[in-house]
Amino acid sequence: SEGWLDTAVGRVAPDIAKVTVQMPGGSIVTAAVENGFFVARQLLPAMPSFNQSGVIPIMGYDHSGALVYDSQTSSTAFQCFVTPTGQPVTPQSQGQKCRTAIRW
Repeated sequence: SEGWLDTAVGRVAPDIAKVTVQMPGGSIVTAAVENGFFVARQLLPAMPSFNQSGVIPIMGYDHSGALVYDSQTSSTAFQCFVTPTGQPVTPQSQGQKCRTAIRW
């Protein structure tokens, strides 16, 4: 089909049962959640503009449907991660204490 496939992919904690993502253009997509990952996708009629800045609104819900994660307000949304040997796997700020990344 014609168009542009836009995707959002990420990891989720075990207590997250549902993820919604506000995609560029404003549509809210319910992501597929499985094996610690989420994938949201939408088909757009044309290539989107890539001028969206800031944090993409991603919401995580537990098994009861309660909101337990909001990418725009969560303090964990901006954490950096390192390998067990201390090698950075995400960008980090000067003096920021990074968390050790969990093995996949």
